[in-house]
Formats: sequence, C-alpha cells, structure tokens
Amino acid sequence: MKGIKPTPPIKRLLNLLQKSSTCWIWVGTINKNTGYGTFYYSTKKTMSAHRASYLIFKGEIPKSMTIDHKCRNRV
Repeated sequence: MKGIKPTPPIKRLLNLLQKSSTCWIWVGTINKNTGYGTFYYSTKKTMSAHRASYLIFKGEIPKSMTIDHKCRNRV
C-alpha cells in the first residue's frame, strides 16, 4: 500500500522473542517438519529464526559457519 512503511525486520523479530536471563525464546511460528522457529525475513524469503537473528544482528553468515543455539532450545 502506498504511504505505509513496512515494519523493519529487527522490530518484527524482537516482537517474536521472549527474553529470559539465559536465552531468547522464540514465540513465533514453528516449522512443523523441523521444529525450528521460522521468520519471514523479507518479501521473498522465509528462514529459520536463529539464522534471521544472526543476519539482523551480525550480518551475512559465512559459508564455513554453523549457526547454533547456545541454550539448546529449538524454539
């Protein structure tokens, strides 16, 4: 729609997190096949929430890097 700015990905992502003292718990959509959180990153791309979080806060993910969950909680 003309004149309406889309909500930035960082704001949408933060609205789908519940922060604890040790982890950020995903409260958004969960992929029923993988059990991982999913995030609509852009108009053309849906991805795992943990990968979207890295992209938003750190930048591009190096090909040699595996993005993991330190708290070992899939959601």
